[in-house]
Amino acid sequence: MRSPVWQISPLTRQDIPLLEALQPPDWNDIRLVFSRHLGYEYFFAYVIKREDGLPVGVGEVIRFGTTAWLGNIIVHPDYQRQGLGQTLTKYGINHANSLGITQIWLLATEQGAPVYRRLGFLDQGRYLFFKTGIPLEQAGSNKLRRIKKQDHPQVFNLDQLASGEDRSQMLSPFLSDGMVTTSTENKSITGFYLPRLGDGLTIATNTEDGLALLTRRQSSGKSYLVIPRPMYGCVTTCPIVSTPFSERHN
Repeated sequence: MRSPVWQISPLTRQDIPLLEALQPPDWNDIRLVFSRHLGYEYFFAYVIKREDGLPVGVGEVIRFGTTAWLGNIIVHPDYQRQGLGQTLTKYGINHANSLGITQIWLLATEQGAPVYRRLGFLDQGRYLFFKTGIPLEQAGSNKLRRIKKQDHPQVFNLDQLASGEDRSQMLSPFLSDGMVTTSTENKSITGFYLPRLGDGLTIATNTEDGLALLTRRQSSGKSYLVIPRPMYGCVTTCPIVSTPFSERHN
């Protein structure tokens, strides 16, 4: 029997409800991720469908300057071990390369890591996942306030300091209900929390303000953390990979 020839097409808003068929059981709702970012210049998503229109695979490329991240590369269980994961990954790599990207990163599960290594990705670090049922103390909560428009440049700078990337395009739509902590000395921004971006992006320059922001985050029902181990310096050309214990996009 001849193997089917799969066609990949850009993901549309009409496709998003159908992604429920691809939902991994232990992940947050992937439809929210795609609906949250689709349509912005930094984000490109693509899908493989059956003849009846049901998605059997999906993936995304997020671009920050000359760096890109591949994410949410998911294949329906009934169609795994047919090379679709590799097909989706190659498509994302080719799309990133067409944009002049010089580095490509991704997060990989242990199941997906062998596929990415065969395509030339290299392990660069791991992400640590923590969960607690113990309420955090309210230390420093009096320093929390809403993000103001004049705070945006400082938030962008702090994020770039932490991530090494200019992610201002991605952060901008999620600043309106974000929170910041400030220095008591010069009122500069020392940390921020964006509740609608992923699982609640939280970055701080010191422990006290970090705990204050995480306490606010925990109050919304998020009692888990994802923390990257320090990355090694990049000594290779594209592509490179970070392999954590789980694969979930922010």
